[in-house]
Amino acid sequence: MDAIKGNNSSIEKLATTLNCDLNAVQGAINSVQTAICNVGGKVDMNAMQTINAINSGNMDLANQLSQCCCNTREAITRQGYENQLATVNQTNALQSAINFVNSSVERGFAATSYETQRQTCDITKAIGESTAAILAGQKAAEMREMQREI
Repeated sequence: MDAIKGNNSSIEKLATTLNCDLNAVQGAINSVQTAICNVGGKVDMNAMQTINAINSGNMDLANQLSQCCCNTREAITRQGYENQLATVNQTNALQSAINFVNSSVERGFAATSYETQRQTCDITKAIGESTAAILAGQKAAEMREMQREI
């Protein structure tokens, strides 16, 4: 805007930046000033009022762009947090399922071990009872044999 208002250092800087002749840039600026005056005349505004109106419009656009950027950044941040939360929830659900499976396996092996021990105890008792019955039978046979001999 300084270049349009006639600031020579700004005009020279603009010419250098655009790699143009200083007179060409000055001519273009004069054309812009003339166009602004023409627009201002059509809407009953002087050149300064027209420039102020343009600046006001530029500020409104800059404000809208800024708000859009802030909203976009906020949405991206929120989405990131929501994704992290979903991942944590999924991880917790998987961990719970794994813990349930582990507990089930442990209970299964404990029950199997208990049943195996009970069966071993029953077999040991049965062997003891069978041995006692066999010995009792042998003693009874010996006693009968001894009574026959007496």
